This record gives sequence, structure tokens and C-alpha cells, in this order.
Amino acid sequence: MKAYFLDMFAYDNWANQLVLSELVKHDIRDEKVHHWLNHIVNAEKIWFERIQTGSMKTMPWEEYPLSSLYSRMHAIHEEIMSWLRDRSDEELAKGIAQYTTTQGEAFQTPWIQILAHVVNHSTHHRGQVVARMREQGIAPPSTDYIFFLRSV
Repeated sequence: MKAYFLDMFAYDNWANQLVLSELVKHDIRDEKVHHWLNHIVNAEKIWFERIQTGSMKTMPWEEYPLSSLYSRMHAIHEEIMSWLRDRSDEELAKGIAQYTTTQGEAFQTPWIQILAHVVNHSTHHRGQVVARMREQGIAPPSTDYIFFLRSV
């Protein structure tokens, strides 16, 4: 299980960085794209905060300059990877986060379900970014998991 999530988060980071690189390369200044990329990074941070402490300091729609997203993506990625490396398969299977949603509702969710959600959430919003790139006549990078596997 641990190996699976290490792989999934390596893929997630690779794909996010690849998309961001293309946006910077083409100097895309699109409000929706900027919004979605910030949300991807913020959501990863929020869910990781919930796993660790049950609370969140980060807000889902905080906006940061595109130029700072590389370092923000890298920082949360390193935090998650380090945390995963320090967990056993048994800990991952048994871990449960107790947290409150942004609407104030209390929940308990197994860590593995949260981790799966985070990767899926990024994929969803990355798809929105890629669709927006196509609308602007820019060929987006291939971010399918199989392309990640072929690149490593």
C-alpha cells in the first residue's frame, strides 16, 4: 500500500509540474487556469493538514502568483512523500483522520481514502486546465499515468 501511494504521489507531482511548466513556457495568463492550479496545491495541503492534525490552516481557494506554484507544489509534495515514507503499510491501513469540513461538519475518513481522493482531485482539476489550454490553441502535455511510468 505504501509503495502504491508513493508512486501515485510521484505521478501526481510529475503531472502537476509538467502542466505548470507548459503554462509558464506559453506565458498563459488565464484566471481560471490560475485558480484551478492554486486549488490543486491548496487542496493537497489541506488534506495533509487534516491527516496530521485534524484541522486546516490553508484555505481551498487562496490565490498565489503562478511563479510561486513550483515551490509550493514541491514543498507539499516533499511533505507528503516524507510522511508516507515514515509510515508502515499497517499504519496506512489503520490511520483515520478526524477533521471538520469547511462547512463545519465533523468527519472521520481513513487515510487511504483521503490519499486516493487527493490524487484523483488533482487529476480532475488538471483535466480542466488541459481543456482550457486546448481552447487557447495550445497542445497540452501528455499527463497520463502510463507516460509517467515511461519517463522514470
